[in-house]
Amino acid sequence: MSKLRISLAAGNILISLYMLITQSFDWIPFSSFLLGMLMLVIGWEELKKGKRGFFFIKLQT
Repeated sequence: MSKLRISLAAGNILISLYMLITQSFDWIPFSSFLLGMLMLVIGWEELKKGKRGFFFIKLQT
């Protein structure tokens, strides 16, 4: 796994835990942005591996 993929996933988990503990949901747009970037990175990695079908599935979700 790439460092970018791990850091995006870890950042999203930390923000989600913060929102869950504090019940402050002001960070939802940033969390959604991180999830979108994570899906883009996963799709890009699949495209580099030669799995074009998975790339298009990741981009559509």
